[in-house]
Amino acid sequence: KNFFFQSFGNKNIMAQADDQVEFEAMVDDMIKKLLDGWDKPTRAAGLSRAHRGMASLASLGGSSGKATSPIVVPQKDVQLLLRKMKDIFLSQSMLLELTAPIKIVGDIHGQYTDLLRMFEECGWPQHDIHYLFLGDYVDRGPNGLEAVLLLLCYKAKYPSTFFMLRGNHECAAINRIYGFCDECKRAYGLKLWKQFNDVFNCMPVAAS
Repeated sequence: KNFFFQSFGNKNIMAQADDQVEFEAMVDDMIKKLLDGWDKPTRAAGLSRAHRGMASLASLGGSSGKATSPIVVPQKDVQLLLRKMKDIFLSQSMLLELTAPIKIVGDIHGQYTDLLRMFEECGWPQHDIHYLFLGDYVDRGPNGLEAVLLLLCYKAKYPSTFFMLRGNHECAAINRIYGFCDECKRAYGLKLWKQFNDVFNCMPVAAS
């Protein structure tokens, strides 16, 4: 009997480890897809240069799988990322206590090319580069979906050195009006917009 439970426990641990490896590989693939197609530095991003001026996920339809799309992030991958991110945010404090040195970044508001330029100048996220983002990732700009997905991927990849606070636009009542809801509906549908906001509700609100 003890042997049975021990064997079952070992198999369960191995299955969880396999799931984590698959998730990490999915995150790496999503980052690659989000960076491909944008004018970015080859060395810093670790990827080859691609075309300038690609269309947004929302204009292409993120789950459409069109052959003409420079970037396609499958809806099932986004859903898995959001489920995992909810757990990651809930595992951390609502008040983050951080230590210097750390790079602090203000509002992004869907300006994806500016976000990539900032990473080019300040360093792409790694274990030894600490970032704190102050919120307002979506709305107003044209690529809020790409911006928040890339940031969530880096948060998943470096949970102890990459931090994201909740801004006032990480709220359904606000981002329903100022553009993010429409982006999500065009790319994936209303259900995914609601799932994004479930994740936003779990984000920390302050840091010291």
